[in-house]
Amino acid sequence: MIGIEDIRKKKMEDIQQQISEQQELQQQIQSIENLSKSWLTKEALERFGNLKQAHEQTAFQFALIIAKMVQNNQIKEKVDDKTMREILIQMQPEKRDTKIRRI
Repeated sequence: MIGIEDIRKKKMEDIQQQISEQQELQQQIQSIENLSKSWLTKEALERFGNLKQAHEQTAFQFALIIAKMVQNNQIKEKVDDKTMREILIQMQPEKRDTKIRRI
């Protein structure tokens, strides 16, 4: 028969595992961002900081793109603000024009 103490112990183990998984994920995110930041110019780094404050998910996606480009040797020099803006524009989904017809 399972006692209350066994249930508590199991629950605590589950919670500790979730916490360690979250910490590991945070470390991975931080390492991706650090790698990406090292390839940004001062102006691009400022834009990245602003982007992260306003749109954290988009900032991470951008950092992931830069990290992959670095790993694939597609980047030879630091990414400037103009290049960063171009990448961000390409990341945006295409907007469809909605036309309303009156009948």
